[in-house]
Amino acid sequence: MSNLSPKQFHTLYRGLSSTTNVKKPLGMHWTDDPERAVGFARNPIRRGAGVVIEGQVAKKSRETRSDVLQKNQVYDEYWENEVPIKKGSTVHVTAVTKLSDKRDRTRTYNPPRKWKA
Repeated sequence: MSNLSPKQFHTLYRGLSSTTNVKKPLGMHWTDDPERAVGFARNPIRRGAGVVIEGQVAKKSRETRSDVLQKNQVYDEYWENEVPIKKGSTVHVTAVTKLSDKRDRTRTYNPPRKWKA
């Protein structure tokens, strides 16, 4: 695991449906609660069990512009423990977990992979 400074980086999680291509831009909706990310990945409305991405994101990459938050439906950051990330920010992906009804599988990356939000 990478030693990115906790003073400068958040460890964040993103739960995605299994139909999402995780190599595309990862999007702005992240959480600091791994269980919340699992809940989004296992959302029964979506098909399949989904994936959870764990990564480190620079704290300065947090999106705070109210017009961008409203446009992207970030209304209640606290209920979801949401940490919205600016479009195009670098995410240092440290693990991807594919969820399953039988057995979850985690692939870790050391050094982390650099993907975009």
